[in-house]
Amino acid sequence: MDNTPPALWEHVERTYTAMEANSDRELLVDGNAEDVEVSVYEGFLSRLMFEELGIPVPAYGKVLGVLKEMGCATQLRRGGGSSPSRWALWKDPTLELFYEAYEGVSPSKSQYYREIDIFKGQIADIREALGGVNVPQALKDVMDTLLKLDKRVSALEGQSSYDNS
Repeated sequence: MDNTPPALWEHVERTYTAMEANSDRELLVDGNAEDVEVSVYEGFLSRLMFEELGIPVPAYGKVLGVLKEMGCATQLRRGGGSSPSRWALWKDPTLELFYEAYEGVSPSKSQYYREIDIFKGQIADIREALGGVNVPQALKDVMDTLLKLDKRVSALEGQSSYDNS
């Protein structure tokens, strides 16, 4: 069975990896807690996602929402116009965190993506079971055979139930 995760997971993983590759280590100072050294991405995230990674525009909010929900990234400064955004990168995303976070954000969509994964696996299983049979060609051959048999039966009965002109 094919256990391919949903496309959103791929977008999340690719976005985080690109952010990390373009980040610098910084010491974040917090007056109430210990200072911590973390990777910080500073840049134009929409440009990174859409132009460099080719991620579809509608995925933007979902990708960032899931990264935040998983605890992988926190927005330090909102960007806009000529001002880049800043993001603290805390930990690499994992598929387990993704399913937990995405299920928490939208159970119905999470279930939807899991069902798609199941269907993909079932399709792969069917293809494997068919052993490489060309299904469209096999259906055409069956139809051709049925038409020939119908002509024979019609000739025997003296009438045609199919007009195959």
